[in-house]
Amino acid sequence: MEEGPLVFFVNGKRVQDAKVDPEETLLYYLRNTLKLCGTKLGCGEGGCGACTVMVSHFKDGKVVHRAVNACLAPVMSVHLCAVTTVEGIGSTKTKLHKVQRVLVENHGSQCGFCTPGIVMSMYTLLRTNPVPTEHMIERALQGNLCRCTGYRPILQGFKMFTAEGRIDDENNNGPASGVCALGDDCCKNNPSWISLYTPDDASQEPIFPPELKTANFSAPLLLAGPRATWFRPASLVDFLKLRMNHPESKVITGNTECGVETKFGGRFYPKLISPVAVPELNVIRINEARIVAGAAATLNEIDAEIRKFCKTSPGARNQVGEAIVEILRWFAGDQIRNVSAIGGNLMTASPISDLTPILMAAGATAKFAKFNGESQIPETSCVPIDATFFTGYRKTVMPETSALLEVLIPHNAENGFFRAYKQSKRKEDDIAIVNAAFLVDFEPDSLIIKTFRASYGGVGPTTRLAKSADKFIGLEWNEQLLTDMSEALQSEFDLPANCPGGFVAYRKCLVTSFFFKFFITVQHELSKKGLCAPVKDSDVSDLDREPFESIQCADVETSDAVGQSKKIISGAKQCSGEAVYLDDMPKLDGELYFGPVLSQRAHAKIKSVDFSAADAVEGVAGHVWWKDVKGENKINDEEYFRQELVTSCGQIIAGVLAVDEKIARRAARLVKVEYEDVSPIIVTIEDAIKHESFLPNAPRLRHDRGDPDAAFEEAEHKIESSVRMGGQEHFYFETNASYCIPIDNSDEFHLHSSCQNIAEGQHSAAHALGVQMNHVKFDVKRLGGGFGGKESRFHLLSSAVAVAAQKFNRPVRCMLDRDEDMMYSGGRHAFYSEYKVGFDSAGKISSVAINGYQNAGCSTDLSVGVLSRYIDHSINCYNFPHFRVVGHCMRTNTPSNTAFRGFGGPQGMLVAEDIISKVADYLKLPVEEVRKTNFLKKGDRLPFGTDDKQILTDEHIIEDLYEKTDASWNLAKRRAANEEFNKVNKFKKRGVALVPTQFGIAFGLKFLNQGGALVQIYTDGSVLVAHGGVEMGQGLYTKMIQIASKELDVPFEKIHTLETSSTTVPNASPTAASYSSDINGWAVKKACEELRERLAPIHETDPFISWEEKIKKAHLQRISLSATAFWKAPDVTWDPIARIGKRYNYYCYGACGADVEVDLLTGHHTVNRFLNRNELNLIQVRDAEIMMDVGRSLNPAVDIGQVEGAFMQGVGLMTMEEELYSPTGRLLTRGPGAYKIPGFGDIPAKLKVSLYDKFSNRHGLYHSKGVGEPPLFMGAGVFYALRDAIRQVNSEPVLDWHSPATVEKIRLSVGDALSTSVSLEFGKNSLLFSIFRQNRRLQLRMLLGAFVDKLVDFYLKLFSLYTFSVVQTMILYKNMSHDISILFSAIKVFINKMASSSLVCKMASSTPSSAVHPLLEALP
Repeated sequence: MEEGPLVFFVNGKRVQDAKVDPEETLLYYLRNTLKLCGTKLGCGEGGCGACTVMVSHFKDGKVVHRAVNACLAPVMSVHLCAVTTVEGIGSTKTKLHKVQRVLVENHGSQCGFCTPGIVMSMYTLLRTNPVPTEHMIERALQGNLCRCTGYRPILQGFKMFTAEGRIDDENNNGPASGVCALGDDCCKNNPSWISLYTPDDASQEPIFPPELKTANFSAPLLLAGPRATWFRPASLVDFLKLRMNHPESKVITGNTECGVETKFGGRFYPKLISPVAVPELNVIRINEARIVAGAAATLNEIDAEIRKFCKTSPGARNQVGEAIVEILRWFAGDQIRNVSAIGGNLMTASPISDLTPILMAAGATAKFAKFNGESQIPETSCVPIDATFFTGYRKTVMPETSALLEVLIPHNAENGFFRAYKQSKRKEDDIAIVNAAFLVDFEPDSLIIKTFRASYGGVGPTTRLAKSADKFIGLEWNEQLLTDMSEALQSEFDLPANCPGGFVAYRKCLVTSFFFKFFITVQHELSKKGLCAPVKDSDVSDLDREPFESIQCADVETSDAVGQSKKIISGAKQCSGEAVYLDDMPKLDGELYFGPVLSQRAHAKIKSVDFSAADAVEGVAGHVWWKDVKGENKINDEEYFRQELVTSCGQIIAGVLAVDEKIARRAARLVKVEYEDVSPIIVTIEDAIKHESFLPNAPRLRHDRGDPDAAFEEAEHKIESSVRMGGQEHFYFETNASYCIPIDNSDEFHLHSSCQNIAEGQHSAAHALGVQMNHVKFDVKRLGGGFGGKESRFHLLSSAVAVAAQKFNRPVRCMLDRDEDMMYSGGRHAFYSEYKVGFDSAGKISSVAINGYQNAGCSTDLSVGVLSRYIDHSINCYNFPHFRVVGHCMRTNTPSNTAFRGFGGPQGMLVAEDIISKVADYLKLPVEEVRKTNFLKKGDRLPFGTDDKQILTDEHIIEDLYEKTDASWNLAKRRAANEEFNKVNKFKKRGVALVPTQFGIAFGLKFLNQGGALVQIYTDGSVLVAHGGVEMGQGLYTKMIQIASKELDVPFEKIHTLETSSTTVPNASPTAASYSSDINGWAVKKACEELRERLAPIHETDPFISWEEKIKKAHLQRISLSATAFWKAPDVTWDPIARIGKRYNYYCYGACGADVEVDLLTGHHTVNRFLNRNELNLIQVRDAEIMMDVGRSLNPAVDIGQVEGAFMQGVGLMTMEEELYSPTGRLLTRGPGAYKIPGFGDIPAKLKVSLYDKFSNRHGLYHSKGVGEPPLFMGAGVFYALRDAIRQVNSEPVLDWHSPATVEKIRLSVGDALSTSVSLEFGKNSLLFSIFRQNRRLQLRMLLGAFVDKLVDFYLKLFSLYTFSVVQTMILYKNMSHDISILFSAIKVFINKMASSSLVCKMASSTPSSAVHPLLEALP
C-alpha cells in the first residue's frame, strides 16, 4: 500500500495534505489549519451537535450527503469527500441561505454557539429531502442541543420547509398554527415574506466537485503521522493482512468510541484502519430469510434498507427489522448514525449497546474472517451471538488477528413475536440505562411456546441472554408464565447494591417491567387471533409525540423602537458562523496554549508535582504553577494554583504551555502529581451535616415572623417533612475560555474572557499579576451562554492564563474541554430542606418553620448570596402568618457551587410548593384550592422585616395572573378528563398542575444595584453605545440599542455596540440577577437624555434638518457628542443587619400549566394537552401553557424567547438533569454522554406562552421587568403534574416528591410491589428511607403506618403462608418505644426471607393466575 496525500474539498475548495496528523479530528483541522471557525467545539464527544458539518461522497452513481460530528470524525475519514461547513452555504456579506434566514426571522438563535451546528443539520436534511416531513426534521435534529432557546423558535421556523408549513401563495400566510409575538408586524404579513422564503437558486448550493465523481472512492490510502499511521485498504485481503500484521490496530468507522477514549481517556492507538473502501464490509442484503449487514455498514444505511424492505415486503416476519428501526430511532443522533457501523456497535462489546440485545434475542450470527498466509485467501467462520459471545467486559470471542466480516440477522418466524425496549434518562440521543429484546415463537394456532429468548443490556458487564427462558419452552403462554418468568428474571438478574452504573433498584424494576410490556403486547396480538382474552390498545401503545404547535401572545403598543420585536443584532452572524467567540479569535505569532493540570482527588495534600516528562515534549515552552505568581496566589478562600491542599476535583494545580492545544494537552497528561488523601471526603449534604462541615465565616441566614413553634402546637393539623432539590450543570455551550495578550513587555495586559463579570475579572487578574487594575484591560465580545456559571468561577482560570502570559511574555489562551469545565466550574446549589407546617381543615396554613441546608461546595464563592435568596423565596407567593426559615451553608469536597439562573430562588420556592402539595395530600383537597387559600394579597406583609416597605401594594398581581392563566388553561376540565382517562388505563396515568411563581428582582448586595453607560455619536450620525452588561444571548445589546433609538429618535440601524470593556465602563456590576436591562438601560437612557439636551438648541433652530446634518452642526459648534451616565436603584434600600428597607425593586409573577402522561412501567413521560376538538371526542396531545409578567416588554420576541428557554431549563432541572458523584468526590456526569439536558424531543408538542397584559411596574424602565430568571420555576408545572399523575397510584397519605423527578424516581414512586421491594432492598432510593429523620414521631406514624398497612394488605393476600412474620412486624410498629432500627431490621429480615424462598412456585397451585403478578394486582 503506497503512501499518499489526503485529498478532500471544503466549501468547494480542494485540500491536499501529505503531512496531516492522522490523530487530528476534522474539527481541529478546520479550525486550526483552514481557519474555518464557524464550526464550534461544544463537547468533543458527539453529544451536542455544535460541530456538525455536511460530508458528501459519490456512491452508486449519486451524491450522498451526511451530517457528521466534526469533533469525532478523523480528518482522514473525509478522504475523497466534500465537506461543507456553515461558512460555505451563506454569509451576511453575500446572502444568507434560507435555513439561516429562517432562524434569524424566527428568533431561533440566542447565544448562537449551537446555531451553526443546527443550521448544518437542517441544511443536510434539505439537500437530501427538499420538502421534509416534520418527523424528518425532528429526527435530523436529535443530535443537536440548545441551552438557550427552549427549541420552540427553531422548530417553528423549520416547519416552514415542510409541505404543511409552506406559504400559501393565495392567502400570503404562513402555517396556521402559532401566533407571532410581533402581531400585525409579523413577517408573514409583509410582502417580502414570499420572496424571502422562496427556494434559493440552485447555483447557490455548493456544487459537488466533479473530480470526486470520477475519483476512485475505493482507492487505498496510507498516511503516516508523527505518532500514528492511517490505513485505508481497498480490498478484503489487504484489510485482513493489516489485521494479521497489526493485531493491536483499531478499526475505525465512525470513531464514536475510540474518539472519546483518545480525547478523554488519554488512549493512544498507533495503527488505525478504515474499512470504508472495502466492498465486502459495506454490503447490506435483505431477503426473505435474513438481514445481512457488512461490519462497516452504517446504522442509517441499515435503517434505510430495512425500511425499504418492510415497505415492499410487509408481513409478520419483519418484526426483528422493525425493532431495529425503532431502536435506531432513539440511538444517538443522525450525526452518529451516519457514521457508526453495526460492527463497531457489536465488537466494542458495550454492556449497554442498543443493538446487541436485539441481535442476541433474534439469534443472529457473526461471521469472522482472517487472512490465511498459506492459501493467501480469507478464512471465514460463523459464531452465534449468544450467551457465549461475550467473554467479559468489553471482550468477545473474536480471535485477535481476525475481523468481523458481517452480521446475519434472521427474521422472526411467522408465528413469532419480537420486540425491543430501551429506557434512558432522556428519550432521544441517550445511552440506555437498561435495554432488552424478546422473541417468542409458538406452535401453529396455539399458545405453546416453541422458541423463547430474552436478552438484556445494562444489567451486568456484558449483554446477557436469560438462561431462565429455556425452561419455559413447551409451556403455555399465560399469566402464570408471566409470574414465573418475572420471578425467574428477578432472581437471574439480581444486581448487588454496589453494581457499577448505579440506578440499581430502577434497573431491577426495568428487568421485569420490560418483560411485562412484552407479555401484554404478545397477549394483545394473540387476542386478535382469538387465542386469549382481549387486551386494550392503550395498554400496549407507546407515548408518542404529536406534531409540534406553538402560540406566542404579546400585546405591546409602541410607536418607537422600545416594545418592538427587534431581532438580536448578531443573529445573522451567529447563523452564518461569522460571529466571533473567544476561541475563534485569530492566533498571534508566538502564542502559547495553556494545558490545564487539574486536581484528580477531592481532598488531598499535594506531596509533589513532577513536570519533567511534560517539559521534555517537543513544542512545550514550559509550565506555570503557584511559584510563578508575582502577585498573590490566594484570593478570598481560594487559590489560583493549588499549593499544598486540594479540596475538590477540578481545581487548577498547574498549566503546561505549548505551541498548540494538541501538544499542550498531551503534555499536561504527563505531569505527575503525588497526593496524600485527607479524610473525611465529604460529598453530600448529609455527609456535611454528619461531620458538622459548615462553610467557615458564612453566617446562618434567617427570617422570623410571629411564633411558628407555638402556632404549630396549636394547629388543627400538623405535618413534618422534607424536600430536596438536586444540583444542576449550567451546560453553556461555550466552555470557560480566556486569552491574555501581554503588552509593553508584560507591563500591561489585555485580557479576553468568556465571562459575565468584567470588573471581577480585571480585579482578579491584577491581584494575581501584582499590578494595578489600570494596567489590565478586560474585554468581552459575546458569550456562548452563561446562566450564572461565568459570573464568578471564571476568574481563577483567566488569572492563571494571565500569570502564564506574564511569565513567558507571550500571548496565551485556554478553552476548557467540556469534562474539565464541568469539574472546574461547579453548578447550581443542591438543597435539603426540613420543615414543619401547621394548618386547619380548610387548608389555611398558620405556621411554617424551615431548616435549609445548602451544598456550597469547597469554597464560599456566591453561596451566601444564593442562600439569602433561598430564604427570601421559601414563601414563593404564599402568606405564612407565623414563619421561620434558617439557612445553612454546608462545605463539601465537591466543586464550588455558584450562581445559576434563579440564584437560590427556585430552591426556596420548591419548599413552599412542597408544603402546599403535602397539605393538599393530607386534607385530600385539590392542590389549587390550597394555593388560592394561601396566596399573598395586597396589603399583606412580607416576612423580611417590620417596616412598611414589606407591605404589598397594588403591584402584587399573582391572584389575577393565576386566574387568567386558569381561564385559558382550564384546569378543572383537564382534571376531569384525566380522571376519566386514569379510570380506564392501568399502566398509564395522567396528571395536571398549575403552578405560580413570584420572583424578586434586584441584586442581594445593595452596592451592586448600579450601572454605567457611555454613548458616543460620530460625525456621520452613527451612534456607539457602551455599557457594563455582557451579551450572552439574552438580547441585552439589542435592548440597549432600542432604548438609545427611542431616546435619541435615531433609527435602530444607526446604533451599534462593539463589546463590553473595562476601559469604557469601569467597575461594572455583573450581568446577572435579571437586572442588567434595568441598571444598564437606565444608564443608557440618562446618557442619551443628556445628549438630547445638548442637541436641543440645534433642533429648536433647525427642526427639519436630518439627524446627520444635526450632528455635523453640533460638531462644528463644539458640542460634546459623548456622554457618560450612572444610575443606581433608588428603591432598593434593604439593610440586612437592621432588617429594614425594600428588599427587591419589584417582583415578577408567572404561572405554568402542564398536562402529562406517565408510563408507570418505566417512568417515561410526556407533556400533554387536553384539546376538545368536538363535542364527542376528547383528544390528548402534548402541551404546556405559561403566562409571564414581564411588565411592558422592551422586546416581546426576545422576552418570550427568554421565557421558553428558562422554562425548558427548569424542566431539565426538575425532571432530568442529575449530577452524580462517586463516594470519592469525583463527578461522574461529565459531558453530554452522562449528563442529559432536554433535547428537541422534550419540548411540549403544544406550547403556549403569553405575556401578562397589565403593566404593573412603576419601578421599571418604561414599566418593563426583568425576564431571565423568573420563568425558570415554570418548569415546576411539569414537575408537579408528574406528581399528580403518580398520586393516582401511590397510596402514601403524603407523597414525598424530590427534584429532579427522573424516570428512575418516577418508576420507584409508583408504589407497586416490585418498586416497593427493590426500594426497601436499596434504601437510598426508597421514598420511605429518603425522608425519614430522627425525632419525627408524627411523620413516622403517618408514613410507616401507611407502609405497613400496604405491606400487610399485599402480602397477606398474596403470601398467606408468611402471615406470622407480617404480624410480628406490625407488633414492632405499634410499640413505638422500641428503637427504630429494630423495625427496619425486622422488615429487612422479612423481605430477605421471602426473597430467598421459592414462594411463588410453592403457591402456584393454590393461587389463581389472574391475581399473581404484582403489576397486575397492585396497580389500580
